[in-house]
Amino acid sequence: MEPNARLHPIISELRDHLAFRRMDCGMRTLAVHIPAIDALDPAQPSAAVLLGLVAQWVDAGFAAPELVRGLLARFPAPARATLPLHDYLHLRLAEGLLAMAAEDFATAMPHFQFVQSLEGETDDAELLAISNFWTARCLRRIGRYDDALAFAVKGRRPALDAGYAPALAPPAKMFQSCGAHRSTPRLLQTGWREFAPPGGAWPIFDSDRSG
Repeated sequence: MEPNARLHPIISELRDHLAFRRMDCGMRTLAVHIPAIDALDPAQPSAAVLLGLVAQWVDAGFAAPELVRGLLARFPAPARATLPLHDYLHLRLAEGLLAMAAEDFATAMPHFQFVQSLEGETDDAELLAISNFWTARCLRRIGRYDDALAFAVKGRRPALDAGYAPALAPPAKMFQSCGAHRSTPRLLQTGWREFAPPGGAWPIFDSDRSG
């Protein structure tokens, strides 16, 4: 793939692989498109959207968070000021991922909640689902299980709307059911990983790499 090639086909492919948990296919797709990712330019249409997708794949284990950090550095304040809102929200998602990976949950959550605050300004259900699930993960990690549950439930509808049912809706439903049994804190704390399908943890909401 030429570095300056259009990014939309890459974005579409990565989204589909993530939605249907085709993790091996997604990793291979990323490897093929590394030249385009390495050459990412803020002036390219949808460059920030691709960065948001890369952040999700980094969370799923593709690479170290330093990849996201380096790409974010290409978007200084002047460049961000000219971005469409949708693209800017993907940058905020990526910034939140960096903080979450460093276990700085107090810094991560405002990035995700900023995305949620503009729900009425974007029709990107995937973005809303991820921001809610990642907020839930942060809250779970600091022991706020009831609050985590609320965000997990909130993220379920946009997850379904985004076509993420195979990857997100089942664990969200399980997490919701746990909320009815306050005598099961162990499930609330670790249930997503314990109920993961064979072959690994659920991507996006929970990750072995981040707890």
